[in-house]
Amino acid sequence: MKSCVLAPLALAAGLATTPFAAQATVVFDFSWSNATLAMPEPTLTATGTMTIDKSAGETFTALDISFVEITVDGGLLGSFVIDDWTSGGGLIDASGAFATWDPTSEPFFFSDDGSTTTALGSGFFFGCAGIDCGNSGGLDNPILVQFGSGTSGQFVEYASAALAAGSMTLTASPVPLPASLPLTAAGLAALAWIARRRAA
Repeated sequence: MKSCVLAPLALAAGLATTPFAAQATVVFDFSWSNATLAMPEPTLTATGTMTIDKSAGETFTALDISFVEITVDGGLLGSFVIDDWTSGGGLIDASGAFATWDPTSEPFFFSDDGSTTTALGSGFFFGCAGIDCGNSGGLDNPILVQFGSGTSGQFVEYASAALAAGSMTLTASPVPLPASLPLTAAGLAALAWIARRRAA
């Protein structure tokens, strides 16, 4: 009779402690910040989230990015929201906790409204200013932040293309506990309690 009582408890404990299989979709927190001597805004930031439909250890391209919401802020210059990532790609590490950009991919071109790609010099822009994150216009591996058409843009230079791409970090968001798991464990514990009462 003990086995009738212990089996549900063991199952409940197993469900509570067994890790779930890695999902093929990972939500990442996006972060970029840097200081530049370019005026009028010395501090630039970009933060938000990005969903990549790939698993741990896999490479990804812009086609695998199913959701983007990144706020680019330039203080007095204002801010805009990126909701479409139209180029670039990289690698999700073996643990799935981080993703890195491939500096040899195409520059990162964005749209500020999800419908029209804005190229360098024609509107809102955030990303590598040169092919493969390389040198552009006499600048060393610059990241460009441009707040709309007709603005000069703010450039942040890096010592290498890899550092320019690496300045944009992707860290996996914490995975919340499935809502059904505590309920399942509680239900099995209740069944075990009832079985014990009947056995007594």
